[in-house]
Amino acid sequence: MNKYGNGNGIDGSSTSEAVLNPCFGGDVAKIIKSLRNKAFTCSCKHSFNLKDFKGYKEGAEGFYDKYGKKWSIFVACPSCKRAWTAYELLSRLVL
Repeated sequence: MNKYGNGNGIDGSSTSEAVLNPCFGGDVAKIIKSLRNKAFTCSCKHSFNLKDFKGYKEGAEGFYDKYGKKWSIFVACPSCKRAWTAYELLSRLVL
């Protein structure tokens, strides 16, 4: 296991999630910093502040870290556990 997950994906990529933070650098850090602690209301009507960012190494879409790895970033609702992607959060919030 490495810091990016278990590396058991079909193309050698990670199939497990990783906890992301601004230390990852690059666009990952920019996205996390712009969304962190923003108030958000899930479709289940639960309101919470965005934190606990997680991600999967991504092939086609995502945000680059300082090492050039691409990540799909998401936050799960603490109530219903729905995963909200960074793209969904960015489209629903006025930053």
